[in-house]
Amino acid sequence: MLGKTHIGGGIVTSLLLCGGDVVSMVYVVFGSILPDIDHPGSMIGKNTPIFPKLLKHRGFTHSILFCILMFLINFWVGIGCVVHIIMDMMTRQGVELFYPNHSKIRFPMAEYVVTDGKFEKVLFYLCYLFIAYLLYIRLV
Repeated sequence: MLGKTHIGGGIVTSLLLCGGDVVSMVYVVFGSILPDIDHPGSMIGKNTPIFPKLLKHRGFTHSILFCILMFLINFWVGIGCVVHIIMDMMTRQGVELFYPNHSKIRFPMAEYVVTDGKFEKVLFYLCYLFIAYLLYIRLV
């Protein structure tokens, strides 16, 4: 998934779980892009060029082990990482969820889903429509 879709998933999750606490929301959204620190073309990887050189994409930073580490550092960042990993499990590439075991884990329907493909575009728009809805019902 692309960064903008992960951010959308992070915002939806934070609106549902954080009860309007802006600081917690920022942590969730940050956590929703953090696992891609291992990709040189990602929003966060571009700004931390050492990590993509050290880490294999969708390896350690897309694992349960990484999520546990993030939960120990900050609960909300951990939540964001979980959201990110679930979204990447919706794609054909899958993730090394049980790292250091290198088997890729993905949802069964993910065989047909590619990054920046039709499914992701629909998911992206659904996330942002849902964000608009959640913000609207908070204002009314």
